[in-house]
Amino acid sequence: MSTAATTARWSAAPLLRSRVAWTAVGTIALAAVLVLVRVMVLGDYYPVDDAYIGLHAAAALWAGDGTALASSTSLVHVALLAALHPVAPLGPAIIGGLGAAAYLIGIDRSAVQAGLRAPWRGVLGLLALGSGLIPLHLLNGLETATTLAVCAWLLALAGPGRAPVAFGVLAGTAAFIRPELGTLAVLLMMHRAWRAVHAGDPRDATRIAVAAGVSAAPWASWAAVTTGSVVPPTVGVKVLWFDEFPAPMSDRAADLAAGALQFAGVLGPLVLGVFALLPRAQGWVVAGFAACFYGAALVWMPSATVQYDGRYQYVLVPALLVGLAWALGDPSWRVRRYGRVVAVAALVFGVATAPTHWGYFVRPHDLTRFEITAIAAWCQDHVPPGTPVLAHDVGYLSTAGVPVVDLVGLTDRRIADRNAELISAPGPAGGEAGRRAAIVATARASGARLLVVRNSWDVQFHITAALRSAGWEVTLEHDWGTYSTWRLGPAGR
Repeated sequence: MSTAATTARWSAAPLLRSRVAWTAVGTIALAAVLVLVRVMVLGDYYPVDDAYIGLHAAAALWAGDGTALASSTSLVHVALLAALHPVAPLGPAIIGGLGAAAYLIGIDRSAVQAGLRAPWRGVLGLLALGSGLIPLHLLNGLETATTLAVCAWLLALAGPGRAPVAFGVLAGTAAFIRPELGTLAVLLMMHRAWRAVHAGDPRDATRIAVAAGVSAAPWASWAAVTTGSVVPPTVGVKVLWFDEFPAPMSDRAADLAAGALQFAGVLGPLVLGVFALLPRAQGWVVAGFAACFYGAALVWMPSATVQYDGRYQYVLVPALLVGLAWALGDPSWRVRRYGRVVAVAALVFGVATAPTHWGYFVRPHDLTRFEITAIAAWCQDHVPPGTPVLAHDVGYLSTAGVPVVDLVGLTDRRIADRNAELISAPGPAGGEAGRRAAIVATARASGARLLVVRNSWDVQFHITAALRSAGWEVTLEHDWGTYSTWRLGPAGR
């Protein structure tokens, strides 16, 4: 290396360190503001019950029970919650704030790379935080904010020569934040490696591969030791419980299409960013990821596209925003005009639909704050100490000291294994009949005298009907609105 090149390299190092430092400071400062506003306005209640399953798992992990990881889809999220356990239940709000800030800065990094200036960078930032149901998902107490951040930074660092070690570390960790992110990370790494080799720089691909392997190894080892699998057990537990695989392909395709169209309808004009992605090779990599995502949903669980207001599909939003940034910074006036029209239309659509979309957050947030907390208090007053309560959903109740028994098996491996055996039984004994048998078997084994169930789950999975058909006395104790409590009699024991 020449003296001039060496001098340029070392003179650029402080600038790089300064940029990294300012990015970190900006992320923390923005996160602090977001967390403060979130806690002051909304308190420490979360709109999705699964957020409390994460808190329960983190509390168990903090106490030294590593098996609690089996109840979570995101090892990284539970590890962060455990580290923040002394300030629980604010942990999800803090993680969400950091994730939202990192996500916004990652999108802005792509905007800078595309050559955008302040006005359009600001528009892109507003779309990043306000499009569709993104506010709900950033505040839901789950790993969604972290997922959006990782996706944004994977895309920002995927170009040739961009921080290979940081890209590799992020890619290696991605699958342990959300399993589907692992697919995106692998596809982006393969694309970057291919470009690096063809450009005569195989060392770039080597650095990425080594960094990814080193960062993935501890998480994979931890998962394998504590849960027996690198893939989160919750994925299989949910797929099995919903049992959508036996449905005709036409029905599954219709469910998938309905979920995808609902997602597009909520996002509005922002979905047109996909047409700005496709002219570039990296856009086709993202398209390949989308095909894998929807293909897996079609085969195993198409209803995942609509569950929790379509939150699983929001992993695609950073790519739409990056595509829009590319269009806004394109040398062609026609492409830039397309990008500006889409950006302005998406912004107007977002403002017009904001009150409606905010209601998607307020309603489940208030459900937790008022109804579910009231159910927990009622259980504490009316259920003898130590007496198990059969439940579906179990998140908040488990953090409130109620000894819940999870019908699905997310928090109890023994129940999950029994459900798997009964639901996957061959012939007419499996499927719906197997799930009914699993419900009865869990109720009988638990000795529970009370059932707490979300009314929509009871309709979908025939929980009270299954118990009655097995001879149980099932009496409505209290209809809370969204949930009901049922008294279980001894007839079926």
